[in-house]
Amino acid sequence: MRRTGCALPLGMWLVAIVIMFFVTRTAPVTSEFDKRTARLFSIAVAEKSVEGIKYKRTGLTTAQDRDPALPPVDYRLPETQITIDEGDIHCVTVLEDHREWQLIEFRYNNTYMGKSVYRAYADRVEPVSFQMIAHVGQAMMAMLLIVPVYITAWLITSIRNRRAAASARSQ
Repeated sequence: MRRTGCALPLGMWLVAIVIMFFVTRTAPVTSEFDKRTARLFSIAVAEKSVEGIKYKRTGLTTAQDRDPALPPVDYRLPETQITIDEGDIHCVTVLEDHREWQLIEFRYNNTYMGKSVYRAYADRVEPVSFQMIAHVGQAMMAMLLIVPVYITAWLITSIRNRRAAASARSQ
């Protein structure tokens, strides 16, 4: 009597994870950035100081509602590729530079993975698109899928083993 061991449940689980990832991936938002999307939308800010340039992450809502009494910030970036390390590592790339504005892609990695694309001017930003690539809910769902996948694999293996045993007895 042959046994499949953990290969069958592991294979089924991996297939289920891949399918779930692509089914739950959201389409990019390219217009009407609602409050939730604006809160998740990430923007890189270059703050100039005596020590040099310090990069930090801010949200779209914060950038759009910035108090004019605060010191000015330039949303354009002096470098074409930067990394912002705030405990989590975020990658920012200037896709196009047109002197007056830049097209920037910000890849945020934390409890979710998101990609924000925006036009950066000296004094403002204009969102172009936002896409949620992955989120913590997918990881939780992957863990919850282990039980039904294991039960299904156990049933398939049991049925196959019973058929093999019945076939061996009849010969």
